[in-house]
Amino acid sequence: RLFSRSLLLTETRVRLVHCDRSGGYKTTWLNIHDDPHTFICLVLGLSSPRESVLGLDTSVRWTLKNGVRISGTIATLDASGKKVKYPLAMDVPYFVKYSVRGTGTVCWTAKDKTGRHILIKDAWRTDAQVPEYTFLERAQGLSGVAQILAVEDDRAQTKTFRNGSFDFGSPDFHNRTMCRVTMECYGDPLHKFTSQRQALAAIRDAIKGHWNLLKAGILHRDVSIDGE
Repeated sequence: RLFSRSLLLTETRVRLVHCDRSGGYKTTWLNIHDDPHTFICLVLGLSSPRESVLGLDTSVRWTLKNGVRISGTIATLDASGKKVKYPLAMDVPYFVKYSVRGTGTVCWTAKDKTGRHILIKDAWRTDAQVPEYTFLERAQGLSGVAQILAVEDDRAQTKTFRNGSFDFGSPDFHNRTMCRVTMECYGDPLHKFTSQRQALAAIRDAIKGHWNLLKAGILHRDVSIDGE
């Protein structure tokens, strides 16, 4: 989801709590007996049937059977900038970075029209960060480096989830922009190796890929199992 909102409620007071990839904030306490109209508006707002109002990412849709997800789709842009909808590969677990404040990285595995697996990565960057896709575009054709297929930038910004009275100049607030990158999909992650030879070959190829990046003037600073 893009953000989450909830109410802290006592027998006399209520306050709204908002959380997104830039962190969280809360309103001042409101006396529900002195101002019942605002209280009702808050409850109705958080009960909206519109998923976008509740902070859900409506580009990801699920089909349920007996309360269980059996299929899903994800919508984004293709290389020509046209809207396209890909079926999600339900047999492949997706990667989620379990933290509220930060990049909020989610990697989906989907299938293109030929049935080939593709990787779709969502992440939130600060205004000071260079978009990851600019480096991926420079790395086109490099051996051992993930190849970008398409990009959908500026899907959302956390500053738009706050009203005009919010202190955007606070040193604790950093606006984040959501970007969705579609890339070619490769094999299993390193920790799923089945032999010593396979593990060593994967490490060798990874080193070669990073060396090719370095020769292209790009230094990858997150060399780890779940390196983003």
